[in-house]
Amino acid sequence: MACRDPVTLAELEEEVNLDSFSSDAAKQAFLDRITGKVYEILGHSFGVSMRIYHDEGVAATAATVEVTALAVVLVITGGANAGTYPFTFAAYATIEALVDAIEALDKGWQVTVLETTPWDQPSANLAVRAATDAFGADARVSLCFAKWRECGSGNNEHYFFVTMPVLSVSSVYEDGVLLVENTGFRTKRLWLARHCCVGGGGNCWRPSYWSCVTPCNVCVTYVPRWFKRRPDVLRNAIIGLSQLELDSSGGFKSERMGDYSYMKGDFAVAWSSLMSPLVNYMLKFTIGA
Repeated sequence: MACRDPVTLAELEEEVNLDSFSSDAAKQAFLDRITGKVYEILGHSFGVSMRIYHDEGVAATAATVEVTALAVVLVITGGANAGTYPFTFAAYATIEALVDAIEALDKGWQVTVLETTPWDQPSANLAVRAATDAFGADARVSLCFAKWRECGSGNNEHYFFVTMPVLSVSSVYEDGVLLVENTGFRTKRLWLARHCCVGGGGNCWRPSYWSCVTPCNVCVTYVPRWFKRRPDVLRNAIIGLSQLELDSSGGFKSERMGDYSYMKGDFAVAWSSLMSPLVNYMLKFTIGA
């Protein structure tokens, strides 16, 4: 499934009258705000990490973005800035370092990192994608995570909880030591159980406890079940909230939603009704140090 937000501007315009906006850029900014608010409440963005495009006003005739297993590769065609610009994950290990380097290039690239993207998330966790047209705001490209890293203290407990349902585990490090699945731990939907294999196979095991030697001494990299998914309830909520926002003429009443309870009047009831089907996709807690 392609990496993108759940609702494109073209899809929104099919469902909602956006004639009150003066430009496509204003329409897109409106959609981004609604989508971003939903992501903020859920605590994640279904894997979407950042959006990037090349400004058509900066000398060039074309531009593409590619993500390989080793780097983000930006290509500019035409003009004084023409060239290929690779940003390797080895050199720019975090999202923060990667974005800072692209912005420092100063050749017309515009990058927006979603609020739900931790700046210290490894850049190497970005999903591979083929070279894609990124010339102009209407051709902006979304970069998504293929996997997710969470670190926390083992706390000398049997279970280590993660924030999203696990599809598969890529790696688990405890105090810098790589553990083997079904030998050092077992994976459930939202947690990893520490154990030691005492027989010749994965069916022979005994409970053990995660180390608590230092803060953030356990790091789990995994593929969440939610990544690259666009459930219908998410699409419906964003479209419905967009219509609600336009009809209300009042906009959002606050920067925090809490449990959808802080708003007043019918606007709050309608918002809650649209958001409630997404409760199963909401992070229940946050990994701590």
